[in-house]
Amino acid sequence: MKTIAAIGVTFLALVANAYGQNYTNASIANIFVSNDEKRGMPTSDARIEQVNSMLGRVTEQCHNNLSAGQEAENIGNMVIFVRQKLDAANIPITHYELLDVLYSTLADGRSNWDCAAVLSVYLTTRTADKAMTHIAAYKTVQGLRDTGMIGLKSS
Repeated sequence: MKTIAAIGVTFLALVANAYGQNYTNASIANIFVSNDEKRGMPTSDARIEQVNSMLGRVTEQCHNNLSAGQEAENIGNMVIFVRQKLDAANIPITHYELLDVLYSTLADGRSNWDCAAVLSVYLTTRTADKAMTHIAAYKTVQGLRDTGMIGLKSS
Protein backbone atom coordinates (compact mmCIF):
# COMPACT_ATOMS: atom_id res chain seq x y z
CA MET A 1 0.00 0.00 0.00
CA LYS A 2 2.86 2.39 0.80
CA THR A 3 4.39 1.66 -2.60
CA ILE A 4 1.12 2.45 -4.37
CA ALA A 5 0.78 5.73 -2.46
CA ALA A 6 4.39 6.68 -3.27
CA ILE A 7 3.85 5.88 -6.94
CA GLY A 8 0.65 7.93 -6.91
CA VAL A 9 2.33 10.96 -5.34
CA THR A 10 5.24 10.69 -7.77
CA PHE A 11 2.85 10.38 -10.72
CA LEU A 12 0.86 13.41 -9.59
CA ALA A 13 4.04 15.43 -9.19
CA LEU A 14 5.22 14.47 -12.66
CA VAL A 15 1.85 15.20 -14.26
CA ALA A 16 1.59 18.54 -12.48
CA ASN A 17 5.08 19.49 -13.66
CA ALA A 18 4.46 18.21 -17.19
CA TYR A 19 1.45 20.47 -17.58
CA GLY A 20 3.06 23.37 -15.77
CA GLN A 21 0.55 23.17 -12.91
CA ASN A 22 1.45 25.63 -10.21
CA TYR A 23 -0.41 25.01 -6.98
CA THR A 24 -1.07 28.04 -4.83
CA ASN A 25 -2.62 28.39 -1.41
CA ALA A 26 -5.84 29.44 -3.14
CA SER A 27 -5.92 26.41 -5.47
CA ILE A 28 -5.20 24.01 -2.59
CA ALA A 29 -7.89 25.75 -0.49
CA ASN A 30 -10.41 25.23 -3.30
CA ILE A 31 -9.46 21.55 -3.60
CA PHE A 32 -9.73 21.00 0.17
CA VAL A 33 -13.07 22.80 0.53
CA SER A 34 -14.52 21.05 -2.52
CA ASN A 35 -13.50 17.60 -1.26
CA ASP A 36 -14.63 18.35 2.30
CA GLU A 37 -18.05 19.32 0.96
CA LYS A 38 -18.47 15.65 -0.02
CA ARG A 39 -17.95 14.86 3.68
CA GLY A 40 -20.67 17.24 4.82
CA MET A 41 -18.58 20.34 5.49
CA PRO A 42 -20.11 23.66 4.42
CA THR A 43 -18.85 25.37 1.29
CA SER A 44 -18.84 29.14 0.99
CA ASP A 45 -16.53 31.94 -0.02
CA ALA A 46 -15.88 32.57 3.68
CA ARG A 47 -14.89 28.92 4.18
CA ILE A 48 -12.52 29.03 1.20
CA GLU A 49 -10.98 32.25 2.55
CA GLN A 50 -10.57 30.69 6.01
CA VAL A 51 -8.79 27.63 4.60
CA ASN A 52 -6.68 29.86 2.33
CA SER A 53 -5.66 31.95 5.35
CA MET A 54 -4.74 28.83 7.33
CA LEU A 55 -2.68 27.58 4.40
CA GLY A 56 -0.88 30.93 4.30
CA ARG A 57 0.50 30.48 7.80
CA VAL A 58 1.16 26.77 7.43
CA THR A 59 3.07 27.17 4.15
CA GLU A 60 5.20 29.92 5.73
CA GLN A 61 6.03 27.96 8.88
CA CYS A 62 6.32 24.33 7.73
CA HIS A 63 9.57 22.97 6.36
CA ASN A 64 9.18 22.68 2.58
CA ASN A 65 10.13 19.21 1.35
CA LEU A 66 9.83 20.33 -2.29
CA SER A 67 11.49 23.04 -4.36
CA ALA A 68 11.18 26.69 -3.46
CA GLY A 69 7.83 28.01 -4.64
CA GLN A 70 6.08 24.68 -4.08
CA GLU A 71 5.15 25.26 -0.45
CA ALA A 72 1.40 24.97 -1.08
CA GLU A 73 1.85 21.71 -2.99
CA ASN A 74 4.06 20.42 -0.16
CA ILE A 75 1.31 20.97 2.41
CA GLY A 76 -1.37 19.70 0.05
CA ASN A 77 0.53 16.46 -0.55
CA MET A 78 1.06 15.83 3.17
CA VAL A 79 -2.54 16.53 4.17
CA ILE A 80 -3.99 14.47 1.31
CA PHE A 81 -1.65 11.56 2.05
CA VAL A 82 -2.64 11.45 5.74
CA ARG A 83 -6.33 11.78 4.91
CA GLN A 84 -6.07 8.86 2.47
CA LYS A 85 -4.30 6.73 5.08
CA LEU A 86 -7.00 7.51 7.64
CA ASP A 87 -9.71 6.75 5.09
CA ALA A 88 -8.05 3.38 4.40
CA ALA A 89 -8.21 2.68 8.14
CA ASN A 90 -11.93 3.63 8.14
CA ILE A 91 -11.27 6.74 10.21
CA PRO A 92 -13.19 9.62 8.64
CA ILE A 93 -11.43 12.98 8.61
CA THR A 94 -11.58 16.15 6.55
CA HIS A 95 -8.75 18.10 4.99
CA TYR A 96 -9.82 21.02 7.18
CA GLU A 97 -9.37 19.02 10.39
CA LEU A 98 -5.87 17.92 9.37
CA LEU A 99 -4.95 21.44 8.30
CA ASP A 100 -6.23 22.68 11.66
CA VAL A 101 -3.90 20.25 13.47
CA LEU A 102 -0.97 21.87 11.66
CA TYR A 103 -2.28 25.42 12.01
CA SER A 104 -2.82 25.09 15.75
CA THR A 105 0.52 23.39 16.34
CA LEU A 106 2.34 26.32 14.71
CA ALA A 107 0.93 29.00 17.00
CA ASP A 108 4.37 30.15 18.15
CA GLY A 109 5.20 31.88 14.86
CA ARG A 110 8.52 30.09 14.30
CA SER A 111 9.35 28.65 10.88
CA ASN A 112 10.86 25.39 9.62
CA TRP A 113 8.46 23.21 11.59
CA ASP A 114 8.65 19.50 10.83
CA CYS A 115 5.01 19.31 9.74
CA ALA A 116 5.49 15.84 8.27
CA ALA A 117 6.35 14.66 11.80
CA VAL A 118 3.32 16.46 13.24
CA LEU A 119 0.98 14.73 10.79
CA SER A 120 2.79 11.42 11.24
CA VAL A 121 2.22 11.54 15.00
CA TYR A 122 -1.44 12.37 14.41
CA LEU A 123 -1.80 9.51 11.91
CA THR A 124 -0.05 7.01 14.17
CA THR A 125 -2.11 8.06 17.18
CA ARG A 126 -5.40 7.71 15.32
CA THR A 127 -4.59 4.39 13.64
CA ALA A 128 -3.00 2.78 16.71
CA ASP A 129 -6.21 3.22 18.69
CA LYS A 130 -9.27 3.45 16.45
CA ALA A 131 -11.35 4.61 19.42
CA MET A 132 -9.10 7.69 19.66
CA THR A 133 -11.04 10.82 18.77
CA HIS A 134 -9.79 13.68 16.64
CA ILE A 135 -9.59 15.93 19.71
CA ALA A 136 -7.68 13.34 21.76
CA ALA A 137 -5.14 12.82 18.96
CA TYR A 138 -4.87 16.59 18.52
CA LYS A 139 -4.14 16.95 22.25
CA THR A 140 -1.47 14.24 21.96
CA VAL A 141 0.23 16.23 19.19
CA GLN A 142 -0.01 19.41 21.26
CA GLY A 143 1.47 17.65 24.29
CA LEU A 144 4.40 16.33 22.28
CA ARG A 145 4.98 19.80 20.87
CA ASP A 146 4.87 21.35 24.35
CA THR A 147 7.47 18.89 25.65
CA GLY A 148 9.73 19.37 22.62
CA MET A 149 9.25 15.86 21.25
CA ILE A 150 8.13 17.27 17.90
CA GLY A 151 8.93 20.68 16.56
CA LEU A 152 11.38 22.39 14.30
CA LYS A 153 13.09 20.47 11.54
CA SER A 154 16.71 19.82 12.43
CA SER A 155 19.23 21.19 9.98
